[in-house]
Amino acid sequence: LFEKSWGVMSTLPSAAKEAWKKIDVYSKNAVVYLDAPALELLHWAGGISLVSSYHYILDLFAADTDTMRDLGGLPVVIVVCDVLSAGHRSKMSTILSKLQPHECHVFCSTLDVVNARSVADAHLTSYAELNSLIKKWINRKDAVKVTVQHVSLFHASICSGLFITPSCCKLQPLIPSDLEMINTLAAMNENEDGVYNADNLNKLTFDLLPQLMQERITLFVTGLSSLLNQLEMNEDLFSFGPTSRLIANRLTSLEQSRDRQKSAANKCSLILVDRSLDFVAATTQGCQTLADKILGLLPHLPQHSIDVAVDMTLLTDTVDRQVLTPGSLAQRYSDHKGKMLLNSLITMKPKEALMEVSRALLDALKAEKILAQQKPGRMASAQVKTFIELFKGHPEAMCSQLGVLQLACAALEALDHNGNHHRDKMFATEKVLVNSVGGNSPSPIKLLTEMISREQTDSDENLDMKMNIADVICLAIHLYCLFGKGCSSGISEDMRFQGALEDLALREHVQLMRQLGLEGSVTFDTVRKWAVEIMTRLRSLAMMRHEMKQFKSLHKTGATGAVYHPIMIQLLEAMFSPHRPDLTDLPDLTDLQYHAEGLTSRLKATFSLFMSSALPRPASNDCIIIFVVGGITSAEVRQIRETVAKHNANDKQVLIGSTSLLTPLDSVLNFCNRHL
Repeated sequence: LFEKSWGVMSTLPSAAKEAWKKIDVYSKNAVVYLDAPALELLHWAGGISLVSSYHYILDLFAADTDTMRDLGGLPVVIVVCDVLSAGHRSKMSTILSKLQPHECHVFCSTLDVVNARSVADAHLTSYAELNSLIKKWINRKDAVKVTVQHVSLFHASICSGLFITPSCCKLQPLIPSDLEMINTLAAMNENEDGVYNADNLNKLTFDLLPQLMQERITLFVTGLSSLLNQLEMNEDLFSFGPTSRLIANRLTSLEQSRDRQKSAANKCSLILVDRSLDFVAATTQGCQTLADKILGLLPHLPQHSIDVAVDMTLLTDTVDRQVLTPGSLAQRYSDHKGKMLLNSLITMKPKEALMEVSRALLDALKAEKILAQQKPGRMASAQVKTFIELFKGHPEAMCSQLGVLQLACAALEALDHNGNHHRDKMFATEKVLVNSVGGNSPSPIKLLTEMISREQTDSDENLDMKMNIADVICLAIHLYCLFGKGCSSGISEDMRFQGALEDLALREHVQLMRQLGLEGSVTFDTVRKWAVEIMTRLRSLAMMRHEMKQFKSLHKTGATGAVYHPIMIQLLEAMFSPHRPDLTDLPDLTDLQYHAEGLTSRLKATFSLFMSSALPRPASNDCIIIFVVGGITSAEVRQIRETVAKHNANDKQVLIGSTSLLTPLDSVLNFCNRHL
């Protein structure tokens, strides 16, 4: 199913490319400024080959006045994948006042109607207002051509049927402990009705959210709506989790969505899912795919939320990777072999994927007539290195097979990485803690606290192999999410774990503590305040599924301990089960909420509560889009695809989307830095 290039799956890459064609019309010999998400989207859409007519491409927020000296008079194009805020105004003012171009075109991924409605917030700007400001900043005596227009720049097509939205990577689903901050901020900005005290995430409304959260949801909703327009999709909309509910309600209120419902020819089921319902897969140190290992161990490319920097020194005689431009996972638009191989890294087991890398390299060597014949062996890792090195001294072959070579170098670098030993140790620790459930064993959190204490007093263990505080928090998130209240036997064990966390934090590197959200200098008081907040969030995470009716549990207890049962797989099994009743009967889909769009659908949804009128079912459409708000792992992508195939749903097109591709460290940083 997932190797087929038909229907919506084949449309995703071309839809990502389409926006750059529109921008290209205005960009010939122009100075083009892109914000970080726009740069990342260009990278995944095909890179520099798409924009060869541009005079310069610069980072909007990293541009300095020295760079601008020789660019005066050239046309300026600015691409913003965000709401038009005061920060954007300030940067544009600096650039345009300095360059004084005769022509300026601004492209924004957020719809103008949204910016216009938000002008009351003072720091946001409508298209019309920005147009007037640009003319003031340029201040030329001759006529200046200025346009501000919308462009659908939202998704990066990673591989067949998988897309990511870099501009929304900071959108994180809410957890119950966020309510206190939300209520405090809402009370400070009390509305006319005086309603600002929500005691439940499911009772929250959009207007009660902090302004930053509103902007992030707005950015996501308008981008998603634009993508559905490009795909000509009329969606049956479902939400799974409180934040997804808020997003779905916002999507149905968009005028663009209502217009699409009337005209779009294709039907799909769009299911929005909160990452916070299940952090278990996002915090495991076990690598179920080779892509998990690559993303978890290799450094990110600068300004990128998805792609990594790949060491390409195997193809040269140099040993200093700093003198070489790094490789990446993103493939050229026309490189179908590279895209198929990336798909294998994301969706296959590590050993199978490595064999695919070896086969792809062998095919490339034969195609370039570097190697006549060679059978792929079982020692794939050593063979991959040998095959890569055979390309040395063949620059034309390197250019022709660059996509496959970059992925092969990435796989080999990840497999040989020094961090593998630490991850293996952490995965072994994770399994011990998970398998401790049941019988007379201590609770998982008590066992983790004892492990921290023993490790800190063990002077013989290699420092690099010891757990740092990020590792401990990762394990704690994993356990509290998996076992809920059963993670500890009570408040006393929680407090002892908090004490161990404080002791560890006081010994930790200051830089890591800053990354984990500690404010101010590292003192007993600041660490205590930070640890209390972390514990509050952990206990909150344990309550995340408390009000669910069917999907309360993420594990089954077996003979050897707990067996993880992912919530997404539970949902898919309920959707595709042949014995599953209609959505209106709901004994197994009560936690999945349907959102009606338009008067007819809303009347149908209302009367279905009293009559036998059936609502749409999530598996009834030929196209199903599953979007996880807050990030997804490549292992989960593989699990979703396997579950669809297991239930013989090969007649369905299943697209998977998310705000980011997660690693365990990403999950920890997102958890510790919850800026609402």
